[in-house]
Amino acid sequence: MRCAQCGHQNRRQDKTCARCGAGLKPARLSRGMRLVHAGIWVLAGLITLIVLSLLIYRVYFWVAAWKTDHYYERTGRLEPSVEQVTLDNGLAAHSITFFGNDGDHIFLEELRQSYQITGGLARIDIPDSNWFSANPVDVEGAIVTLTPVLYTEGNDRRELPVLTMEIEAPRSPLTLINPSGDFAHVNTSTYLLSFRVVPGSQVLVGNDDVTDVVNFEGLAEVNIDIFPQGDNPVSILVSTPNHKQTRQEINLYRPYQEINLEPSLSVATKTNLKGVRITGSMDPQAVFSVDTPHDPESVKVDEKGNFSFTAMMSTIGDNTVTFRASQEGKTDSVVSITVYYVPSLNAYSRSAWKMDYPALSAYYETWMGRVFLCDGIVTAVWTDEDEEQTVVIDVSGEGEEAQNVVLTNLSSVGTPQIGARYKAYADVIGHEYYDTKDCPKLVARYMILQSEPAQS
Repeated sequence: MRCAQCGHQNRRQDKTCARCGAGLKPARLSRGMRLVHAGIWVLAGLITLIVLSLLIYRVYFWVAAWKTDHYYERTGRLEPSVEQVTLDNGLAAHSITFFGNDGDHIFLEELRQSYQITGGLARIDIPDSNWFSANPVDVEGAIVTLTPVLYTEGNDRRELPVLTMEIEAPRSPLTLINPSGDFAHVNTSTYLLSFRVVPGSQVLVGNDDVTDVVNFEGLAEVNIDIFPQGDNPVSILVSTPNHKQTRQEINLYRPYQEINLEPSLSVATKTNLKGVRITGSMDPQAVFSVDTPHDPESVKVDEKGNFSFTAMMSTIGDNTVTFRASQEGKTDSVVSITVYYVPSLNAYSRSAWKMDYPALSAYYETWMGRVFLCDGIVTAVWTDEDEEQTVVIDVSGEGEEAQNVVLTNLSSVGTPQIGARYKAYADVIGHEYYDTKDCPKLVARYMILQSEPAQS
């Protein structure tokens, strides 16, 4: 520090001049330097304030996020369930079920919709197509994030944990009705192709646009010409907005015929009558004959080749009716059709035997096709992958050991109620292992509800 009296340069820490002894005073900063120093202090204060604010912000939102992530754990509430479903209109969708108190609401920001909790839950069905563009040709899927918010009756707001779903780009719904699969054996020159799509879809059968035949329920019916050439391939292409296209290939097989022979489209495939009238047409030069049980007096053929006869149903259930046209020098044309025969309830029930469970269990092999009355409580119902429904009825008396009969349900009853009492008229087809025992197996053609399940 320089002395103001003698000009001697002293050390910074000296209080008096080493040469003249005069007191030393710090040099006074200029106005500019004072402003610089003040600015540095202000800047340091601002930086400190910003760092503290960011720290408080991070801590606040970290705590809030922790509370959100552990919401269900802390409150003891059930986490939302997510499952993939098919809606009544055939659309693929994801169903989300939120659990909470009646009167509360769940708000989904992404859908801009609020859903009230009733009966302890709110179920939300969201079509998968909602998350895709009008024509998602090259899109395989999407990751969807939902941010639910809970609003209580007291108008408290609580952000719930984020939901994340992986969703595949949906394909245009198409359900075949006739045929039910991708192959059918056809005996006629015309086939009624029927299927169901989502209303508003564009539909092509082969190269023909048949969109205009789709009704308001999505049902489409199209007549297809079938030729006796073996394979008759048919292609269905469906384009539904916000879905990928669906293409279904079907083979309608009509055997090769040298001699024209085909039944009428009006021929019944189900009947309650013992005799069924079969009509059709053939080459007038051919000779007509019937291979399966029929009334010989009923066979008629006119000069134009129109034929008719009465086929006799020999078994309960499916009966095969076979007839042919023959001509010298040509291969016979043979047609077989299946007719499902069940007598009326009045006739069928009159032939039913009273249940004798020990005898039925012992002699089912010799009693194949015999009709029994199965009167008891339904104890089990299930449907296999072929959509065949099985019903187990306990036909034992009160206080007796269980006597289970296994029934294939072909009655008009959709799904019998477990615990209810039914009368089932059924014919014997064999046996099946159930509940550690070998049980008689029958086909139930008619089922009648006797009483509802007992109230517990």
